[in-house]
Amino acid sequence: MSWGQSMRPAGASAAGADGLAAEALRTGDPSLVVDAVIEYRRVLAQGPTRDERARIEQNLGAAMCLMGQQEADPVQAAAAFELARRHLETALLARTREDAPQAWALIQANLAIVHLSIHRLTGTPVEAMAGHIALDGAQEVFRQLGDASAMDWTASIRMHLLKAVDRRRTAR
Repeated sequence: MSWGQSMRPAGASAAGADGLAAEALRTGDPSLVVDAVIEYRRVLAQGPTRDERARIEQNLGAAMCLMGQQEADPVQAAAAFELARRHLETALLARTREDAPQAWALIQANLAIVHLSIHRLTGTPVEAMAGHIALDGAQEVFRQLGDASAMDWTASIRMHLLKAVDRRRTAR
């Protein structure tokens, strides 16, 4: 995948970026992920409110993670994962567990996916452990909220973390 320029018009909107990201997930089209990232960055440049900024940072982090997963060049993938981590950590500054538990848990689960992706790329055990730690809090919140689908999702992420660690161990 290349880091090309978007051909989208200059009027940036979070809804437009969300639509691009959703379409990218549905179709697997890497160019739509790039367009979504560019659109999210344009919206951030417009100075959104604190809550909107947190939501955009969260979605931008998820999009950057997807971009890294689609990237064939390991250096570019690592850079995308690092940006994903930064955006998600920025979102956590505004969406705390106390003030917005569900949003906080979603960000933590996405952060766990970033850690999983970095572990798959580098084999660094600390990344797998960080993924498990992020999931611990997320699963607790989802359990308290009674959100069965989110609990299933985080259980799936944990299963992928465990399998990734096992694969690394048996490959040695």
